[in-house]
Amino acid sequence: MGGTRLSPNAPRTLSNNDLIKVGNALFKFLEKGNIEAVSLQKTYDRTQVDGLTEAYNKTAFLARSEELFRRAMLTETPLSLIVFDLDNFKLVNDTYGHQAGDYVLKEMASVIQNSLIRQNDFFARFGGEEFVLMLAGSPLKRAIEIAERLRSTIDKHPFNFEGQPLHVTISLGVATLEANMTTAQQLFEKADQASYVSKRTGKNRVSTI
Repeated sequence: MGGTRLSPNAPRTLSNNDLIKVGNALFKFLEKGNIEAVSLQKTYDRTQVDGLTEAYNKTAFLARSEELFRRAMLTETPLSLIVFDLDNFKLVNDTYGHQAGDYVLKEMASVIQNSLIRQNDFFARFGGEEFVLMLAGSPLKRAIEIAERLRSTIDKHPFNFEGQPLHVTISLGVATLEANMTTAQQLFEKADQASYVSKRTGKNRVSTI
């Protein structure tokens, strides 16, 4: 640090922009609120957050799901996943235009993020009109209750695009961590398959397999 060799286990107060070399790695200390630190944080956030809905994106979900999966396996605690997408979304785009579709995606995500998820839940846009919600510490029964609350809330929410009321519904699939699973991808695939069951059996419902 500053050309000074630090003694092991000796506390040292760092100053803004101090450089610390550890082996071949060089670290830079930035105080909270530092312009460079804020800029770097914003750049990182843009790589992790979906620009339209402000939910986490697929990249963030894939990384976080593996982390939560490994933690749940090690601690033998419940982990459940809800996969859902909008019903008849193509019809909304075809009838009212893509701006209406964007409005529905953004409004739905806002409703979920502001009133339906808990602090430890992880909500992300997986792609297109498909979303995921990871529930650390929630067994299957609790996850199904949460999924039903999501379904009911979106079904009743007054979506209105430029004076045109839109009835929006979602189809959901729920899965929970099982002893024979070895990757987070297996958990996702099971919840995703369950969401297709909801689609095939009438939409606007919650399914498990």
